[in-house]
Amino acid sequence: MTPVGATLMLVLIAVILAGSRRTALLGFAAGILYLHQGLSIDILGVNLYAHRFLELAGMGRIILRNELTLGKLNKIDKAFLLLFSYTTIVYIIRSSDGVTAHVGDF
Repeated sequence: MTPVGATLMLVLIAVILAGSRRTALLGFAAGILYLHQGLSIDILGVNLYAHRFLELAGMGRIILRNELTLGKLNKIDKAFLLLFSYTTIVYIIRSSDGVTAHVGDF
């Protein structure tokens, strides 16, 4: 990862975590536009891409601010979560390769 890319990624993570919903959305958009797909950090043999760090910041924001509660989900949301969970569990059970190499390839 280049110093410019790392700095931009850290600034965008701060915008996503500290800003309002609108500025968090703008932080994601800036990340999509200005962080290229090859920007990654190799940790324990796993390539962690910059976009994944932005996703983690977004999920952390949702969890920390309680912006998503399971009680407010409608039937379509629950069906989607059930389908995604089922697909993930079946994939992990049937996978003969290392799962960490394929997480995010759905």
